[in-house]
Amino acid sequence: MDASIAPNNGEPLRRDPPTFASGVPSALPEVGLPRTPDKDAPLDQAGKSSPSPDAPITADQAIGRYKSIFGLNFSSRYEERQKDQGLSPKHFTRIDALTAKLTQIDGLVKAIGNTRTELGQHSLSRTLHVPTRDIDLVRARQTAIRELETDPELRLAIDNFLVRFNQPFRTIAQFIKPPMWRDRKRQAFDATREALDELKAAAEVLPDPKSRYLRILTDAVKALDSSQVWDLFHEKICAVKVKLPEPKRDLFDRAYENDVILAKDAPFVTRMLDGHGWPVPPRMSALMLGMTGGILGPLALIDPKLAPALAMPFLMIVPLMIKMKRDSDNFTFYSPLANKFGLDPVFLRFMDSVGHLDEISALSTLGQRFPDGGCFPEIEDAPAHFFHGEEVHNPTIVLSKESSRGSIANDFMLGDKPWAFTGPNSGGKSTSGITIIQVQDLIHAGARVPGRRVVASLADTMCYQAQAFNSLEDQEGRFGTELKESDQILDLTTARSIRVFDELAQGTTRGESNIHAGNIVRCHDAIGGTTIFITHAFELVEELAAEGSVIAKQIQYRGGVPTHRIIDGISRYSGSDLVAARVKMDPVSLEQRLNARGIKLKQPLKHPTIPPPQE
Repeated sequence: MDASIAPNNGEPLRRDPPTFASGVPSALPEVGLPRTPDKDAPLDQAGKSSPSPDAPITADQAIGRYKSIFGLNFSSRYEERQKDQGLSPKHFTRIDALTAKLTQIDGLVKAIGNTRTELGQHSLSRTLHVPTRDIDLVRARQTAIRELETDPELRLAIDNFLVRFNQPFRTIAQFIKPPMWRDRKRQAFDATREALDELKAAAEVLPDPKSRYLRILTDAVKALDSSQVWDLFHEKICAVKVKLPEPKRDLFDRAYENDVILAKDAPFVTRMLDGHGWPVPPRMSALMLGMTGGILGPLALIDPKLAPALAMPFLMIVPLMIKMKRDSDNFTFYSPLANKFGLDPVFLRFMDSVGHLDEISALSTLGQRFPDGGCFPEIEDAPAHFFHGEEVHNPTIVLSKESSRGSIANDFMLGDKPWAFTGPNSGGKSTSGITIIQVQDLIHAGARVPGRRVVASLADTMCYQAQAFNSLEDQEGRFGTELKESDQILDLTTARSIRVFDELAQGTTRGESNIHAGNIVRCHDAIGGTTIFITHAFELVEELAAEGSVIAKQIQYRGGVPTHRIIDGISRYSGSDLVAARVKMDPVSLEQRLNARGIKLKQPLKHPTIPPPQE
């Protein structure tokens, strides 16, 4: 990735750390799933007064997860995940949006594929964009994947459940969308109840896994009939009040904070008394009925012949009452019931567990797709990040069927000192940096990695910086824009972090650029952890290597082409002449193009003086 990626709309993608609400309880036990609150517990408890991990999920968190579950405004960003589950920074590794884009995390998600449900795809994307750094959780996921690899019957049973899950899930998703329950309410209700029954029947045949992580997931899937959503659709309870995230207002501008779900066959009088948002409020309805009966009754007794005429106003009220009944179904049953799917913590846990099952099942296939099966990394809890890998491949290149290039394995011993990569263009320097972050991401997911042996620690932050360009509003220019990126990375990273710099401090003179880039590398050497510096400035690398600030590495060059293998040393050959010739921008091609247009050069073109490549 020697070419820079321009920010969206001319604005740089910021690396600002997320802001966390103070006192929000953690919902992440050692196996990585939110603990399930009691289904009868109120949903409006913020839980800010107590840090207990058993505190119920808040309504705001539930709605955020509901949106992500059903693909509505789904986001894998760090801030969204924190808001969804109320988790603190210590639970996750930070991968900012720019790093995810530069290291092609979306491409890795696509290359892994093999998920059978939309929830599984979302869960896999969320895991790789917002990786956990709970070492017990990572090891539990490794154990779960090993079990699926060695127990084909269990994996087949889970895959069959996931296949059966899709159609009922679509039915439930359609019920949640307003047009469905407004147009065909009862049909949608019956179809959704049948979908819930189908999901329950499919879950009951799931076997009991041996690993704790899988067992918790399957138990949560089988607990669907303990949710309030299940009880409401099967008419086991009459009414439930749901705390709304924001107060609603009816036609008379009266605010109310609770929504009410009434059983479908509840008495109409109960609906009138508990309804919200009616076109005609319940009290006004009772007043209209009372006035009609109070006036028409005595007049009919005085002169029975007037009864038919006097009954006409009453009969005119009947259509209004029918409309009120229809609207009461919408406002006291179907609408709040659709919202209940996003507020029921037991149902949300069910959906989360389905996504995790699908994700784990997809990751369990990597052993069949990596060269020689890959390996499960050995994870150590170290004070500073390190990465030791033997014959490590780039996972996206190995997995992608669309890739036309083969993957070259390399050895890495990162963590003691920053590595400084030099070498020709298109030699694989940037790919090596991307490989480290992608493999580290798979380590956090508990998955196999493409390598013969990998030993590493978990990282708290992963950052990748490439050449950046300023926007029109930025007064600092390109040099200042790059330094701002470097400044944010310096503040974010610790000794447990990984950072990859694909060139540094560009946009000024070569000498000044080397001075500033060298200072940045020296600072990260002092911080510790894993640092990779990719550059063509071999003079700077010679200086840093001589003083012991970096370990010099280069891309091997043989037979006039790079082999993409990493070896010791410093490369003084960039390969720019070969690249220029391929894109027809070398001196000979330029002169031929101008001659073809009848244009004569005023001065002869210069040929670069290129040192012979090191074999």
